[in-house]
This record gives sequence, structure tokens and C-alpha cells, in this order.
Amino acid sequence: ALLGLLGPERVFFQRYEDRVSRPQDVLEPLCKFLGLRFEPAMLDFHAAEETARLSQTSGARANLAKPLMASNFGKYRQSLSKGDIRTVEIWLGDLMDRFGYARDFPKPASLGGP
Repeated sequence: ALLGLLGPERVFFQRYEDRVSRPQDVLEPLCKFLGLRFEPAMLDFHAAEETARLSQTSGARANLAKPLMASNFGKYRQSLSKGDIRTVEIWLGDLMDRFGYARDFPKPASLGGP
């Protein structure tokens, strides 16, 4: 809604899946949007000493010291039942379509009149 209201000059839209699978394709335009210069070293965040230190402070940060996991998404397909996925898609499918997420089940026919 904000992107539509304020426009791409004031709202930068990115999807998590794009960020981890194509980080430079997302990071370069994000830097430009923020008025920052893109540095290829930004993609090597995991190699910094500070990152290694932070990754040891908490289990939630353990992956900080690793490169981005390019396929680290879609895990819901292993943890939700097909019925649960179908329910989510019935309720949120239009939003999924809007943001370019593929559905596991075909879009249901309209329940309303013609």
C-alpha cells in the first residue's frame, strides 16, 4: 500500500527470496535508493571479524559468519500440511500474486456472482 501511495522514490521494495538468491541485484539498487555507494565487499559481510564475534553470541546469529544461503526460503512447504498451505493461499493468495509469489494450488474460482 505504501509503495502505491508514496511511489518508488520513497519506498524500496524487495523480497527476502530475491535478497538471498540474487544479493547484488538487490543490494546495488538499494544502495542507490539510500544514496550510498555500492561496494562489492558488502557481499562479504560474513568474513568480517565483528561478524564472527557476533555470530558466537547467540544461536540466532550463528549464520552471520556464513555467506548468504541462496536457497534459504520456501521451508514452509516442509512444515505446513497441504491443507494449511491451501488455506493460507485462499486467504492471502491475492497478496501472494501481487508480490510475485507462486501458488502451490491454482487460484480458486470466484465465489461471488458474475
